[in-house]
Amino acid sequence: MASEKAKNMKKELSNTPEEEFETLSFSEVEIGQRFICFPSPGDNKGHGGFRKAHRLFKKLNDDRAENTKTGFDIMLPGSMNVILIE
Repeated sequence: MASEKAKNMKKELSNTPEEEFETLSFSEVEIGQRFICFPSPGDNKGHGGFRKAHRLFKKLNDDRAENTKTGFDIMLPGSMNVILIE
């Protein structure tokens, strides 16, 4: 059974405009924009799925992004599904 906090969150999210949930590919993100990655099919060991905390990244160039918490940068494919964080 959902907690009161979960019910309130669902109510808030359902009133959010559709464009807030639009996914992009990593190649569509502009350099300097912040985003989170979505799990993709295959080996996502360590991602934690949708119920866990997501890592926030900032795009550095066409194929690299920086983890905003640790400062480490990673290589991402242009087809990786992401959602912008503003």
